[in-house]
Amino acid sequence: MEQNKTGKYLKYALGEIVLVMLGILLALQVNNWNEARKTNKIEKQIFENLLSSLKKDSTELVRIVDFQVKSARQHNRIINSTVSEFTSAISEDSISNILHELCNGRYSFFPKYGIYNSIVSSKGLDILHSETIRSKLIDLYDYEYKRYESIDKVLDERFDAILVPFLNKEIGFYINSNFEHNKIDIKNFEANFYELQLQCKYITGQSTSSLTLLQSIQSNVNELITEMGVEKRKL
Repeated sequence: MEQNKTGKYLKYALGEIVLVMLGILLALQVNNWNEARKTNKIEKQIFENLLSSLKKDSTELVRIVDFQVKSARQHNRIINSTVSEFTSAISEDSISNILHELCNGRYSFFPKYGIYNSIVSSKGLDILHSETIRSKLIDLYDYEYKRYESIDKVLDERFDAILVPFLNKEIGFYINSNFEHNKIDIKNFEANFYELQLQCKYITGQSTSSLTLLQSIQSNVNELITEMGVEKRKL
């Protein structure tokens, strides 16, 4: 009898232990599921915030790249032409418009770092499952954007400290705060055309580097937007 009681007790105790273990495992599973759901929700929010920021950058890049492409085109046009080719075939109004586009190269792209920096400071990038996307984001914000800003700073100085003052003083060409420009004096243009060519040659190498990098950034931003959009839909 005592053995039967002991056996029953052991079976009961073992059953209780099994139930407790199952309860603990179930609780852990539910907790892990809840944590995974929270992580996915945070990851999705990170994607949404970064996508919003990148889309704004993409829109701005379209505008700035267009400015710089037009500027580069006019730089090359001036460098590869003679003054007579300008004055004999192009009106003063058209030359003024050419100089306006020439100056568009000083317009800069300003990346939006706010959301990215906030996510990095809270170690939010560590949550992203896609190592490829995480790597591309770091490369874009911490390398490409920074490199562009370094090149653009030099280019800004060449435009603002050299070319624009030259156009103002020697050719009498001005752009006001409303982005409107005056009509040039053709005699001043003819007299200073050779110097204008030298100014364009001085700037064109730096502006070409800036534009090439900016177009590469534009491509990478658009690629990231597409990849992140696909990844977000999986969450």
